[in-house]
Amino acid sequence: MRVQFENVNFGYTKNELILHDINMDLEGPGLYCIIGPNGVGKSTLIKCMNKLLKPSSGRVLLDGEDVAELSNKDVAVKIGYVPVSTTDVFAMSVFDTVLIGRANKSKSRWKTSKEDIVKVHQILKALDMEKYAQRGFNELSAGQHQKIAIARGLVQETEILLLDEPTSNLDIKHQLFVTELLHEIAIRKNCMIIMISHNLEIACKYADKVIMMEAPGKIRQVGEVNDVVNHDSLLEVYGVDCDVVLHQGRPAIHYNQEE
Repeated sequence: MRVQFENVNFGYTKNELILHDINMDLEGPGLYCIIGPNGVGKSTLIKCMNKLLKPSSGRVLLDGEDVAELSNKDVAVKIGYVPVSTTDVFAMSVFDTVLIGRANKSKSRWKTSKEDIVKVHQILKALDMEKYAQRGFNELSAGQHQKIAIARGLVQETEILLLDEPTSNLDIKHQLFVTELLHEIAIRKNCMIIMISHNLEIACKYADKVIMMEAPGKIRQVGEVNDVVNHDSLLEVYGVDCDVVLHQGRPAIHYNQEE
């Protein structure tokens, strides 16, 4: 699995670009975390990966093929997507809500198979949500909605899974649980999971690679977390003064208080 950006620019108007000259090459399984302050185009970046948005110039390659030339179904077979949390609710069970994610496995008219049922139960169990399988989706809390959205993405079993702030509605315990699970699945299933994260500490703890973005919509650096996250990069990108020390071989951030 490989995703390449070649001189990608994107803007909703010609005079106001959100992404500026994006060049990067992501290859191989693992958990990739996109970090950066608000407004630098993180969500726009992943939407260009799966054809939700078309670059104003440049191209995105998926395993060597231009995404713009692939059909939506071809993209869906290879790339799963979990959008940022919304207030949408569905009048269907949790099980059926997750089951929708298996539609990309259909070769003709979509029918539920025994394998689909098994996969949904497995993912719900992994996320500790199996006990809610027959509960109405619209009866769940915002945090539970978020876990079901993640389940619907994971059950697609694509080579690449994109998640837009998947832990945004979760408390710290469940943020850790979900991010660790995503990392574990990426390694065990040999897939590429790319998630946007605003929690730098959790990204530093679990990411195999980090994509750091900065204003105005540029890639600052892509690489191992130890190479990307440091005092200078956090000061220049986020405007915060901090000490970065190694803890169990990974960066740990201590923010300095302003006097």
